[in-house]
Amino acid sequence: MGNIVGEVYVLERVKNKKDIFKVANIFVVYKNDKGKKLYHNRFAYVKRVKFQKTLDGEILLGSLGK
Repeated sequence: MGNIVGEVYVLERVKNKKDIFKVANIFVVYKNDKGKKLYHNRFAYVKRVKFQKTLDGEILLGSLGK
């Protein structure tokens, strides 16, 4: 587990030339056993991500599973 840092980018992609699905690109930071910060770039797809519409657009609410 870690914290989301920076911007959360939500993209819409087309699958099989007709199905549209959403992808969230996030950066996660956490500390290892020695206290060193580690940064990871992660993608979350379709049902693994919950989105919420806001006046400014959509935000990532949470990622389900790994």
